[in-house]
Amino acid sequence: MIKVFISYSHDSEEHRERVFGLSERLRDDGIETILDRYVECGSPPEGWPRWMLNSFDAATHVLCVCTGNYYRRFRGHEQPGKGKGVDWEGAVITQELYDARHVSSKFIPVLFDPADELHIPEPLRSQTYYVLNSETNYQGLYDALLNQSGVKPGAIGELKLKPRITGQPLRFDVQSPESCSPILGKAETLRFDISPILKYAPSQLIGRENEIAFLNDAWGKVMREEIGRPRIITFAALGGEGKTSLVAKWVVDEMLDKGWQSCNAAFAWSFYNQGTREQLAASSDLFLKEALIFFGDDADKDFAASPAGAYEKGQRLARIVGQRRNLLILDGLESLQYAPAGSMRSELKDQGIAVLLKSLAQNSQGLCVATTRYSLPDLKAFWRTTVPEIKLERLSRDAGVHLLKTFDVHGAVQEFDALVEDVKGHALTLTLLGAYLRDAHNGDIRKRDLVRLEEADSEEQGGLLFA
Repeated sequence: MIKVFISYSHDSEEHRERVFGLSERLRDDGIETILDRYVECGSPPEGWPRWMLNSFDAATHVLCVCTGNYYRRFRGHEQPGKGKGVDWEGAVITQELYDARHVSSKFIPVLFDPADELHIPEPLRSQTYYVLNSETNYQGLYDALLNQSGVKPGAIGELKLKPRITGQPLRFDVQSPESCSPILGKAETLRFDISPILKYAPSQLIGRENEIAFLNDAWGKVMREEIGRPRIITFAALGGEGKTSLVAKWVVDEMLDKGWQSCNAAFAWSFYNQGTREQLAASSDLFLKEALIFFGDDADKDFAASPAGAYEKGQRLARIVGQRRNLLILDGLESLQYAPAGSMRSELKDQGIAVLLKSLAQNSQGLCVATTRYSLPDLKAFWRTTVPEIKLERLSRDAGVHLLKTFDVHGAVQEFDALVEDVKGHALTLTLLGAYLRDAHNGDIRKRDLVRLEEADSEEQGGLLFA
C-alpha cells in the first residue's frame, strides 16, 4: 500500500491550506497521507519527534514541500526556537539518504512555485522534483508515486542475424569460375498460406475504404514496431455484411500483391470449412494442429500431434506466432462462441482460441485479424488498446447503388434508393440481387419485385437464402 508523509514548513496560512489541499487530493485519488494536521489531540502522545520518526518508518514516500523557509530550517539555519519540526525532519532525511548512499526514491521534492527550485535542499537535488501548478504536473507526481511513469518498453525481438560470407581458397584445378564465388548460408524460406479465404476476395470491394485504410495503418505500425499498436483487429457484423470479403481483399491487394510488406509468414484459417454453419464442430483442435505445424519447427510439429490439450497448444502457438512479424487470420470465430442471448453472452467456449487471443493481445510482434458475427467480450480489456473491435456497418446508400450498378443493373434513381433501403444495405443480399437481375432480367431493376425480400432479410437471423 502507498503511504505518503508530507514534510513542510508553516510559512503562512495560505501555504498551510495548499499543503492540506494536496493531502486531501492524494487521499481522494486513493493514496493514504500522513500530515500533522490529522493528529487528533493537538499533539501526539509519543511527542512530535517520535511521531515524525514513526511516520517516516510507516511512509513509502516523503513529499518535501520546498520553500525558502523550508530550506533554511532543513539546513538548520533558522533562528533558534523556530521551525524545529522541519529542522528535525531535515536531519532524519539527510541521515537516511547518507545510510542509503543516496540510492533512494523515497524522498520527493515538490514545489508550488517554480522559483522555489533554488530552495530544494542539497541532499534532494539529485531527485526529480514536481512543480504543482497544473493538473498535468500533478499527474506526473501521481504516476511517480504509483510507479507508472515513463513508457513500458516493447518486447525484445529476435536479433536480425544473417550468415557471414565464407571465403573459398584459390584452387588452380577448378574449371568453373562460379566455383570461386563466395558461399552464403541458406536463406530462410518465407511461408504464406491464405488459401482458405482467397475465394472470398471480390474483384472489386465497394464501401469499405475506411476499413482497408485501418488495416493498412495497422500493418504499417507493425513494420515500424510502434508501441501500443493494434495486435489483434476483430471485425464483428451480421452474416453477409462482407467481413470475410473485406479481409480477403485486403490480404490479396495490400499484402500479397505488394510482396507481403516485410511479413515473415501469413496463415489464414476459416472455421466455416469445418462444416455447414449449423453443423460446425466447435473445436480448435484441427486449427491448432495445422497452425503449429505451419509456424513451428520440428519440435512444434511433434507437439502438434501430441495428446496435449487445447489450452497448452494455444499457449505454444501464441508464443511462436507472436515472436515474429507474422500475419494470422481467423475467419468465422462465432462457431467457437456461446450464443449472445445466453448467460455466457458470446464468450469463447474454446480454451485454445481464448488463450491464443489473450496472449497475442499482450505480446505480439505481428498482427492477427479475426472475423465474427458476435463481439468478443473475452478481449474487452484490450478494446481501447491492442485489440480494436470494428463493427462492420451496413453499406451506405451510395455504396449500395454503386454495388448494384457493377452488375449492370439499370433503372430510375428512386428505384435504386428504394431497393438499397429495403434490404437495409446488406452487402450479400445486394450482390445476389444484382447478379439475379443481370442474369435473369437483363439488369432491369423493375423486376426486383420477383424476389421475396423477406427471405433475404432472414439472413440476419441465420435464415433461408444465405445460411
